[in-house]
Formats: sequence, C-alpha cells, structure tokens
Amino acid sequence: MPELNLNSLTLVGLDPNVIDIAADAGGDTFPNDGTTFLYVDNQSGGDLELTFASMRATAAVPGFGSLLSGNVVVDVTAGTTRLIGPFPVTRFNNGAGQVQVTYEGVTTLFVAAVRLVKPKSA
Repeated sequence: MPELNLNSLTLVGLDPNVIDIAADAGGDTFPNDGTTFLYVDNQSGGDLELTFASMRATAAVPGFGSLLSGNVVVDVTAGTTRLIGPFPVTRFNNGAGQVQVTYEGVTTLFVAAVRLVKPKSA
C-alpha cells in the first residue's frame, strides 16, 4: 500500500490542488497523530465503500468493559466529497504509525491525508 503525503491545514488554509490524488487500487496508508483526516472525492457514478482497518480486536470502554473494535466502513455517495476522521491512534495506527484504508472501487476516486495543525496560543 502506498503512503499518502500528509497535508497540513493551518490558519492560512490549504491549497485545494494538493488533494487531487487518485486512490490506489490496493489501498493506501497515511501517517496519523490523532489529528489526521482523510479527504475523499468520489467523482464516480456509483456509491463506494471505504474500509479503515482497526488494529485492535477489542477496546476497553469505561462502564462497558471490553468491546469488539472492528474495522470502520464508510459509504461515500456518488459525486460527493467527505472528510473522514480523526482516527484514534491506539485503535487505527499500525506499527509504522499509519492508518490503512482500502476502497471498493478507485475509478475517479481521489483522496488526500489532511492533518489539522492546532494553532499555538498567542
């Protein structure tokens, strides 16, 4: 799986031209620090599913105990854009600190990893 470049969204904005990257048929990975989103632009004529791999089989939830923590599947309607995330590090990061995503189809599907940069206090 190729790794997507990480784009930073700051106070001065983000150039929309950097988010026009074709999704890879085998899936993609992207670095994640817990403030990362995946921008998805589905220009195809059909709805598509994206699957984000969970790296943990279970998660401890206070008051509920240990619960199953499976993959997350997101439907992206034809002709729409979505911003998906952020991704909790302990659930989604692989050993290299990346989130893994696969796609139901990639024809005219464009993606970009976007990190929200929190402003420093003035």
